[in-house]
Amino acid sequence: MESQIKIIFPYKIENRNNSFTIPSKILRKSNIVIIVIPFDLDLYISNTKLIDKRCINKCFSYSFEFLDISSPLVFLKDPTIYVVENFVPTNSTVLENEMNRFMEEYEGNEKKENKEIVDDEGFITIL
Repeated sequence: MESQIKIIFPYKIENRNNSFTIPSKILRKSNIVIIVIPFDLDLYISNTKLIDKRCINKCFSYSFEFLDISSPLVFLKDPTIYVVENFVPTNSTVLENEMNRFMEEYEGNEKKENKEIVDDEGFITIL
């Protein structure tokens, strides 16, 4: 089905929302929607999960799985897609590895606080 998709970008130019409408093919099967556009972008549709992204003949195919069966019908009436500024991984292991790496880097750069321990004899130990 050929349709007009509204793509909204996350930034503003001169206090105006930056969006445009583009003709696109939209395919739907139950709760899965496939969109074909000529741009390689990180896209987000509310109440969905990106399943697959492929390059086919200089166009990009995006497969989204909706969480419920009625959401694709609402989307097809008003197809609006948001461009994500920074990629957020949907795979939990990728996200967990990224967070572990960030935490190790943070702990490595964190300033250690010196602790003074005074024992019974009055000696001070700095840790």
